[in-house]
This record gives sequence, structure tokens and C-alpha cells, in this order.
Amino acid sequence: MYYQQLQMMKGEMEKITLTMLDVENAKATINRLKETDALIPVGGNAFIETKVTSDKVVVPIGGGYSMKMGKQEAEEELAKRSESIKKVLEKLQKEYEMTAQRLREIEEKLRASGAAVQE
Repeated sequence: MYYQQLQMMKGEMEKITLTMLDVENAKATINRLKETDALIPVGGNAFIETKVTSDKVVVPIGGGYSMKMGKQEAEEELAKRSESIKKVLEKLQKEYEMTAQRLREIEEKLRASGAAVQE
């Protein structure tokens, strides 16, 4: 049971880490936003060449809604989201460590009693 719980937590931490990287990449891209030429992906490895002429960014705000924001406001919104994600990840990492510690304690007790330990 603990092994399965650890595996699920590990998978969740990986997903959360990918989400955090995605938000950090968005922040970096917005930070570098300026009037320039750009390639916009349209799927199937095809792109449209365009010129960026606005500093407005459409940012998801939750509940399936998005909002157009200025560059600074979008950076602030993504910074808040990044902090929130970091807190969730830290909490999950602590839970993972506590569960792993509990598993080690149980394994030690089983070994001490001579019982076989299965993964």
C-alpha cells in the first residue's frame, strides 16, 4: 500500500514540476516580449510567420476563463501562480518524505521480526 502511495505521489510531483516549468517558461517569454517577428505553431509542425505588435497577453485565470492583460500584469499573475505551485509541490514532497520514512520504519520492523519484505 505504501509503495503504491509513493508511486502516485511521485507521479503527481512530476506533473506539478512540469506545470511549474511551463509557467516559468511563459514568464520568461513574456519578459522578453517585444515587437519582433515570430513563428506561431498551428499544429502538425506547421507555423505561421507573423509580427508581434502588442504587449497584451491572454492568461488563464481559472474556471476555464482567460483574460487579456498587459505585460507587467501577466508577469505578476504568472508569478503568483508559480508561487502557488511551489507551495503545493513542497507540501507534496513533505508528504512523500513522511510516507517514505513510515515505509522504512515498517520494513525495519518486519526485518527485525524475520518477515519477508515485498515491494
